[in-house]
Amino acid sequence: MIHIDVKCLKVVDLDCHLNKLREDVLFTLNRGGGSMQINESGDDRRHSQRLDLSFEISVLNQKGKTINVCASGVYFEVITDDRGAFAIGEKVKLQIAAVDSSQRKLTLKGEGKIVRQDIKESSRVGSRMCIAAQFTEKLNVALA
Repeated sequence: MIHIDVKCLKVVDLDCHLNKLREDVLFTLNRGGGSMQINESGDDRRHSQRLDLSFEISVLNQKGKTINVCASGVYFEVITDDRGAFAIGEKVKLQIAAVDSSQRKLTLKGEGKIVRQDIKESSRVGSRMCIAAQFTEKLNVALA
């Protein structure tokens, strides 16, 4: 049994240790001649650190708020009456109004692919949805 003290690890080190642990488990299973399918659907498959930041976001001419952002994508909340516009696999143009560490206003623009959607609440006004989008291109950054 391998014990990793997560409190002492940096995010990069943790990713490295988890990948090593996964390789060790797969090697042990394969060495025994057995086979086992590992379901990783619950795993966090990000390759970059997630930042819990709330910025204004515009997607499909609708306004929302980011919940978290990382180098490879964004998770945001929007109230919409068009759930189909945020269907998994759809490519969308997005714009994020952000602030950098020097408090300068920035605009980030680019394209993303919807990879997850959760309907949190429905009402007469529309559906409150949380959407995960993976960036499909490098975002353009401009001072606002």
